[in-house]
Amino acid sequence: MGSGGLRGQKKKSDTKEDVQSPAPAAPSSKPTSEPVVLTAVGASDASSNETSTTASSSKTGIVFDERMKLHFAAKKHPERPERLDAIIDLLRAEGILDKCILCKSRSVTDNELCLAHSNKHMETVSESVQKSIDREADVYFTNDTYCNKDSATVARMSAGCLIELTERVVRGELSNGFAIIRPPGHHAEREKVMGFCLYNNVAIASLVATEKLAVHRVLVVDWDVHHGNGTQQILDAMNNVLYFSVHRHEDKKFYPGTGSIDEVGSAKGFSVNVPWAEKGYGDAEYLWAFHKVLLPIAREFDPDLVIISAGFDCAAGDPVGGMNVSVECFGKLTQLVRDTQREKKVVMALEGGYNTEVISKATLTCVKTLLGEEWKNDDCPLEDEVAPSARQTVKDVIWTQSQYWKNLKQQLVTDLRLQLELSHGSCVLLSNKGNMRSGQDQFPGLENSFACPSSG
Repeated sequence: MGSGGLRGQKKKSDTKEDVQSPAPAAPSSKPTSEPVVLTAVGASDASSNETSTTASSSKTGIVFDERMKLHFAAKKHPERPERLDAIIDLLRAEGILDKCILCKSRSVTDNELCLAHSNKHMETVSESVQKSIDREADVYFTNDTYCNKDSATVARMSAGCLIELTERVVRGELSNGFAIIRPPGHHAEREKVMGFCLYNNVAIASLVATEKLAVHRVLVVDWDVHHGNGTQQILDAMNNVLYFSVHRHEDKKFYPGTGSIDEVGSAKGFSVNVPWAEKGYGDAEYLWAFHKVLLPIAREFDPDLVIISAGFDCAAGDPVGGMNVSVECFGKLTQLVRDTQREKKVVMALEGGYNTEVISKATLTCVKTLLGEEWKNDDCPLEDEVAPSARQTVKDVIWTQSQYWKNLKQQLVTDLRLQLELSHGSCVLLSNKGNMRSGQDQFPGLENSFACPSSG
């Protein structure tokens, strides 16, 4: 698809290999395939003074399959089946599964896979699985990404489950939903397995939505602590899929090293990266980035569907991420993102997160939000609550992306106008060439006076 912009334009109003979903019995190491569909829906009781429960007709879907536990490493590995168990156990104990529609699981088709991955990539995965069978041992694509004899089947199921949920939301059968799937996918590139990811679940679902389901605009939000290099690469030329990522970066020193501010995509402005310069950021920094960058762009983009790469390794207590986002904050971020879509069509997909207690509580919080639980305190934090380095990163992102998004450009105009008023006309502006100039007489041409600083 070409890189011509859709911004400011009006919107125009395969055979599946179905696999039945597992019965919601207590999880065991032995997967089951007994079919069940839970149809009771509704909002959960408020669990915090920060939340309130409102009457809601929201139909929230959940999809998972215990056979996803067949993908495991013989040696200790953070991406393990217990992640799935912990989430399902807590959702069941809290009565959340009874309030959702449990969707049928299925595998992705070859035609769907080919939207995001090459035949060569699919052959690489299949050949590695065959090596695992022949050797009766795990095979590693990279030093951290493994497969066993069942991994290709499980990875196909992971992608297929997200597509199934996406299709049902797009058709209006569900209001929203959460795909509790593994292995994760956002690092998998068109022809490369990496970062625990075999197939790129979110990229595939996004392309199915646009290519097969006639969805005109898809917003992908990725808050995993790692940049979704694969999602960005696969969607790079799309001008109807907007990819937003907030991630730890540290000048390319943090895995995978991609996601710099100047990576704006071939379709200019449709990749938006907020690369944190330090570890340890928490709720204030994430809310600041969402309010200052994501929300203005999302309102202008006006998506028909939102897909969230819900990685919880940026949460406090994760052994890998080194960040301090609270469980409650994920509910607030979900609410903010949900409200950027007029019909609140949101599909969430599990990505990273390796503290099983944390990811189960974070998933619970997000699902409660999808069901209708409202968060009262999701406002933009005060400036002095946000780390200076995070404020600088967000400022640099706004400068870069204001070339492509009118809302961010207007935000700069407003901010500079306020500075001008406060300083009685003594503000200093940057010319197009980066030279310093001052004076109130330059204000009428402010919109043409932007010079975007280097993000490096």
